[in-house]
Formats: sequence, C-alpha cells, structure tokens
Amino acid sequence: MPQTTILIFGATGYIAGTLLLRLLELPNVSITVLVRSADKAEKLRKLNLGLKVVEGSPTTDAALLVDLLKDTDLLIDSYNCDDIVGAQNIAAALRKSEKKTRVIHVSGTGVLMDDALGRDIPNKVWDDANVEEMASLEINRNHRNVDLEFLKADVDGVIYSYLVLPGAIFARPRGALVDAGIQDPDGKQHLSNGMPQNVIKLGEPVIIGEGLNRWAIVELYELVEFLVILVTKLLSSEWERVPHGAEGYFFVENGSVQLREVSLTAARAMTGKAASKTRPITVKEFTDFGYPEFVMHVIGGNTRCVSTRARRLGWAPVKGEAEFLKEVEAYTLETVNKKK
Repeated sequence: MPQTTILIFGATGYIAGTLLLRLLELPNVSITVLVRSADKAEKLRKLNLGLKVVEGSPTTDAALLVDLLKDTDLLIDSYNCDDIVGAQNIAAALRKSEKKTRVIHVSGTGVLMDDALGRDIPNKVWDDANVEEMASLEINRNHRNVDLEFLKADVDGVIYSYLVLPGAIFARPRGALVDAGIQDPDGKQHLSNGMPQNVIKLGEPVIIGEGLNRWAIVELYELVEFLVILVTKLLSSEWERVPHGAEGYFFVENGSVQLREVSLTAARAMTGKAASKTRPITVKEFTDFGYPEFVMHVIGGNTRCVSTRARRLGWAPVKGEAEFLKEVEAYTLETVNKKK
C-alpha cells in the first residue's frame, strides 16, 4: 500500500511543531516539512525523525512550492494566517498539481473579532455550522483575505479545503523540538502573556476599555488533538464525509475568558493580594510598550463562538477558563521572579 504524503508548512512553530510529533506516530505516512530557517532545518535533520526537511518559505519560494505540492496528498498550512503572498503562492502551486490535494489551513478566531474595545456583546456567538453566517464574513476582517484564497481554490475544484480556526491558544509546547532549540518554549500566547506583561510593567491591573469582552480559548494540546482527529479522518477511507469548502470551517474552542479576569489574575499573582479594581490602559501607555495601536482593538474585541463541527468529529476538550487563568498566573509569577 503506497504511503500517504503529508507536507507541513510552519512545522517549527507553536502549533505545527507540536502537531508534528503526533503525526510521526501515524502509520504509513511520508512527511515533508518546509522550514524557513537554515539553522532550524539543520537541527531538525540532526534529530533523525524520519522526515524530509526542505529549506524555504511559502512567501519567497513559489517555484519550490510547485515541486513540493505536485505529489502531496495532504497539506497542513500553519505558517502564517496573515501572509497573503504566501497563500497566493500556495494556491497557484496547487492549481498546477495533477492531484486534488486535501488542504488544512490553520487560521484563527480573530476573523470573528468585533471592535468592542472592552465592551461585552453577549448575544453574538458564532457557530461554524452556520454556513450562511460564515459566508457573510467581510474580506477586511483579520485573516479573511488569506482564508478566501483556500476557499476559492475549493470552489474552483482545485483542492478540498478545511479551515481550522482556534481560539486564543494557551499552554507551552514541550518535547524534542523545544529541547533541540527549534521550537520556542513560550510559543505565541498573546492573550495569556500579553496582558500580564502590561500589568507587570504598570504595576496595576489595566484593561482595554471596560475589560468585559470575551475571547474564545483553547489549550494547545487539545487543539493538536483535534488536528490529529481531522488528519486521521482525512487519511481514512471515509475522508469524503468530512465537510470541506464553505462547510469546512472548524472553530476550535472550549469556552471563553474575560479580559478583566486575565488582568486581575495577573495582578494577584504579581502582588500576592486580590485586586478588585481595574483601569483602562491609555493608548500612549500601550504604544509606548511597542505595540501598534490596532492591537488594542484586537485584544479588546469579542470572539465568542462554538465549535460544532469539531465536536461532531469526536473532539472532546476539557480544559477551559480555569486552566487558562492558571497559565496567566504561572506566566506572571515566572516573569516577576526573573526580574528580581
């Protein structure tokens, strides 16, 4: 029986680097990874994991993509959900392939973000099984232009697209890639790390606006568990039953967290005392820390959603708000102790 060929973009990153170690356990697969950093590529080869490691980037190596994708059964793109040039290069290469590749693109629930600036909008909860609502997402939303490249290729009959949209991810990666200095041990936990950094720098629990907005959340290893479920389904004889294209959105969340609670948790960890009062961070304070002003709108938005389709595939997460706030507490304590 011929091996199934899997190609991974972003394989040294926060999500795909963690996923890669799980995919190596699958039987009868041949895995190729595209790695931008020559140093990381060499470190990955030295681990002798049984991978084919190729140096390059979807953004800069369009011709290389054509060669890599011509024989690929399953592409997992976790490189950069805002890289429109890379997405266009991937789509163009897929159009030249004789195979109709199954493509998992990892996007994010940031596409759902409103401009609440700390206000709660409790009646708005997105559902990935609502096809009409998902189709209504405007092109100017975060990640949306990239998502549309894959959706259009699906509509055109070039690929089968599966868009995976995780909530704010928490927990740190661990394992061989971290130990080898390939994968960042802190990952990209923007919400669980970013707001505590502001609290630590200012010495008090600051928020965006009222801090009542809520972000969908998911624990890293539970996200990876869903991706393994999805990959396994797509490699099975019943893969055509998995919805794709306009019906192939998969939110990955297990509840939500309120920005105010993140700030208060960080303040309590920093001082050892429970805090009850917060104040809005000013634009100047925020930008003085090196953040662009638009990030305030990102952190201050709502992304409430329900992952109907992921749960239909058998995904059953257990870690949610309590575990997220424990991560905030641990990160804050570690950061404060490093400064002593």
